[in-house]
Amino acid sequence: MAAEKEDDAEWVVESIAGFLRSPDWTIPILDFVEQKCEVFDDEEESKLTYTEIHQEYRKLVEKLLESYFKEIGINEDQFQEACISPLAKTRTSQVFAFVLFC
Repeated sequence: MAAEKEDDAEWVVESIAGFLRSPDWTIPILDFVEQKCEVFDDEEESKLTYTEIHQEYRKLVEKLLESYFKEIGINEDQFQEACISPLAKTRTSQVFAFVLFC
C-alpha cells in the first residue's frame, strides 16, 4: 500500500512539474506579470493595489491548477498528499527553482 501511494505521489509530482513548465502555465502567468508590473515601484509602502493584484494572481493560479487537476483527474487532496511526499521535497524545489528563474 505504501509503495502504491509513493507511485501515485510520483506520478502527480511529475505531472505537475511538467505542467508548470508548459505554455499552459507559463503564458498566462507571464502575461499577468507583464500587465501588472508597471504598478510596482521602489517605495517601501505597501499599497492597497498590491493586495488587489496579489488576490488576482492567486485567483489565476487557483484557476489554472484546478483546470489542470480536472484534466488529469486528481483532486486537491491528492495534490496535497503528493506535495508532502518525500519525492516532492526534492522535486518541488527543482520545479520551483525552474519556475522562479524563467
